[in-house]
Amino acid sequence: MATELMMVSWADLEEHCPINIQRIGYYYSKFKARSSMPISNVIFLEHAKESLIEARGSLDMMLTTLMQNLYDKEMFQERTDVVLFQWLQGDIKDLINFVNDREQSLIITKDYPTGSSIGITHVASYIKIMNNIASAVFESLIKATIEYNRVPEEGYVDIKKDKRMFLYILYQIIKVSFSVLSGYTKESSDSIKKRNILNSMNLPYTTMMAKTGQDKIEEAYTKQTGQELPDIITEEMFSENFGDEDETQT
Repeated sequence: MATELMMVSWADLEEHCPINIQRIGYYYSKFKARSSMPISNVIFLEHAKESLIEARGSLDMMLTTLMQNLYDKEMFQERTDVVLFQWLQGDIKDLINFVNDREQSLIITKDYPTGSSIGITHVASYIKIMNNIASAVFESLIKATIEYNRVPEEGYVDIKKDKRMFLYILYQIIKVSFSVLSGYTKESSDSIKKRNILNSMNLPYTTMMAKTGQDKIEEAYTKQTGQELPDIITEEMFSENFGDEDETQT
């Protein structure tokens, strides 16, 4: 029987999410603490900017750890599952690159020809960008976990309730969440346009997991890459490298 959940915290999320998100929650907490510095006057501004650089590191690790946790062989039962993982990698990297650009223009460099220091407005804008991205990930995980727990334990016809199902649910929800943040990425990017081949189909996750959806994913992959999808899952298919966690919990 499906379970209806109410979740408002990381503790709730960790309890019911089918993947281990403890480290994601750890970096989310560090991000929130470091991005909450007061910036109401110039006395606090310089210290706040230093704290925000640290917050940025925690945000990056939050996104990186999400992809590391999704890199799970239990999820990759079909070749098309890896394609979804690749698309998620691309979306995350686009967000990270965008924050890189905004950090450079709003926080690191001088914004005015006179060489005046960057002001409160610029710092506030940078905080808003990072908070929107962190919140999108948090809310996507909540929504995906609630949707997953609504599924009966026996699953659906020809579709098992397992980590693979969660990958498809999360992909669909993150796709919607990140579409709201689409202005944060370079809209002319060829990689985004190619990934949008499938996005425009607007298929529910159950259809994407059925043969019709699997065929469409394979077709989209071929259009995106100009190559046929390999017959077996290989390490080369995981073309984006998110590395290992390099920040020590304290």
